[in-house]
Amino acid sequence: MNTFPEVEGTNLDGQEFVLPRVFEGKLNIVFVAFQREQQLAVNTWLPTATLLEDLHKGLRYYELPIHSCINPIVRWFLNRAMRVGIRYPGSREKTIALYINKDLFRKALDISGEDNIHILVLNEEAQVVWHSQGSCDAEKAKNLSDFIKSVL
Repeated sequence: MNTFPEVEGTNLDGQEFVLPRVFEGKLNIVFVAFQREQQLAVNTWLPTATLLEDLHKGLRYYELPIHSCINPIVRWFLNRAMRVGIRYPGSREKTIALYINKDLFRKALDISGEDNIHILVLNEEAQVVWHSQGSCDAEKAKNLSDFIKSVL
């Protein structure tokens, strides 16, 4: 079982966090995106994630856009662009941008590539207990919902 690595990030409201310590749920859904255009795939999951979070008190979700380590000026520009692009209510505070070594991050979570988004469900010990990738569809949404119901 893979464990989410300790990394630092800043949400789109400017608050700094250390992950996975900031994850508040008994279960945490984490949407990992490696490319800007993957936000569209993340957006397909947000109605399901919001509904599940409303139904289950012990569940939280987070969006994690992953970027390579870059200088602070470029980080500021990217964060500003993401703020403008993320319109889903409440998503800015739940979107934590990470500027990290992507290869080490992917290796820690056994993510083979950056071509798809990855949806991880983490338990309280930050262990990956459920994993999917790509856009949401009815089958994936049901699988996620069934898994969360079985745990919570």
